[in-house]
Amino acid sequence: MAHKFHLTKKQVVAGIVTIVVIAAAAGFGILVRMLQQSGINGKNPSASQDEGGYIAAKLPPLITEVQNLQSSGKTDEAKKKIDEALDNSATDNNTKYMLYIQKGNVLTNNGDVQGGIAQYLKAFEVSQTYEVTRLLGESYQQVGDKPKAVEFYKKALALVPENGPLTEQDRESIRKIITSLGGTV
Repeated sequence: MAHKFHLTKKQVVAGIVTIVVIAAAAGFGILVRMLQQSGINGKNPSASQDEGGYIAAKLPPLITEVQNLQSSGKTDEAKKKIDEALDNSATDNNTKYMLYIQKGNVLTNNGDVQGGIAQYLKAFEVSQTYEVTRLLGESYQQVGDKPKAVEFYKKALALVPENGPLTEQDRESIRKIITSLGGTV
């Protein structure tokens, strides 16, 4: 006689939450790249607003170059360009913010999540945006630091762009992640 395969309600919920978290992280990464490539950036004071309330600004060529290097697997070269630009006193804060995020991405993608967190924190010091706050929540979650993850997810929840195409989905996703980590919204 064959044995039936049973899942408890807790196992089903845990599986669904895991799938939602993975999908949200992947979707967020794709969204960030799309927004960066289309030039949407909410913290550039020299940018102009479009009809949808978004702040439009083109990425500096250096950031595009670094992203392209990373995409083609040339992470050492990307890291070198980032470090050179960060050492340059003429680099403005908006560019530094983006460079810290890129360096955090390089480190995280190479398995150094703690190093990535350190870079994301530097970006957070420059500008407390939804993008970097969400990255910090995801990174702390990845290393198993639930209290820090909840702290940054709550901050990200407050920073979800009001007129974004996925505003309510982002909020709901973050709320679910917070509660799945044992936090309260």
